[in-house]
Amino acid sequence: MKFCIQHGSLLTSKDCLLEIQTVLYRKKFDKYLKFEERLEFFKRYVEIALLIHPVQMIRACRDPKDDIFLSLAVAGMAKVLITGDNDLKILNPFKGIPIMGAEEFIRCQK
Repeated sequence: MKFCIQHGSLLTSKDCLLEIQTVLYRKKFDKYLKFEERLEFFKRYVEIALLIHPVQMIRACRDPKDDIFLSLAVAGMAKVLITGDNDLKILNPFKGIPIMGAEEFIRCQK
């Protein structure tokens, strides 16, 4: 899961919503959470995330599917991009936006 944060707000875009929904619907996650729980998570995510409309699509990640998160972070002027994905972490920082894992982000908040 990847998250962009701006002044304490969770950012998303239509492309990111589609990607998150696609991942959450994968059968392999049944062993971790019931499908209904994943649907509830997605519903809450949509409710609380600030929808950003990136105008420019960035092409910088070695995994092109992850470019949507870079585009979101830049368009939303994110303060941080939180991810466990090494394809994104290797770009840290990206255009002045720190890219870090969740544990590192939590440590930085203390």
